[in-house]
Amino acid sequence: MPRMLSYDANCRMTAYSGRAHCPPFMGCNSAPSKKGYKQMENVLTSNFGDLGPRERSELREMLISWDKYGLPDGFYNDEVTFAFNKNSGFVFFTNSDYQVAMLNGDELEEWYFSPHEGHEGFLEDLVDLYPEMHPDDQEWFDDMVLYSYRECK
Repeated sequence: MPRMLSYDANCRMTAYSGRAHCPPFMGCNSAPSKKGYKQMENVLTSNFGDLGPRERSELREMLISWDKYGLPDGFYNDEVTFAFNKNSGFVFFTNSDYQVAMLNGDELEEWYFSPHEGHEGFLEDLVDLYPEMHPDDQEWFDDMVLYSYRECK
C-alpha cells in the first residue's frame, strides 16, 4: 500500500490508504479510534505561550540568523511562521509550501524529508543516507539536487 497520504494544515489526515503516516516534521501522534482508523493529534504549535526558555532562545537565534544571512536559498518567503514540535523539541520556520528551515550552526538551512521512507535531515545528512535509500527516495533526492543546482546557476 502507498505510504503517501494527504494532510491539512492542522495535521489531520484527509485521505486514508490503509496505513497512517505523517510527514516527519509535522510530528503527528496516532492512536486507534473505535473504527480502527488512525486519528492524528496535532503536536505542532505556533503559540509563544507553549515555548519554554530553550525554545524561545532557539527562536531568537533563528530570527538573528534570518536577519544576518537571510532564509535558505529556495525557501519561499510566503506566509513564513515558526513552529514548535512538542514531541521532538524542534523549533523551525515553515511556510505556505510546508518547507522547513532550521538552524544548522549559525545559519538557517532547509530541512528535507523524503517522500517514500521519510528520511529527514539537512542536505549533508541525506547525502550520507543516499546509499541506503529506497530507489524512489534516491530519484527524489537526485531531482532535488539537480533542481537546486539549476537554481544556483
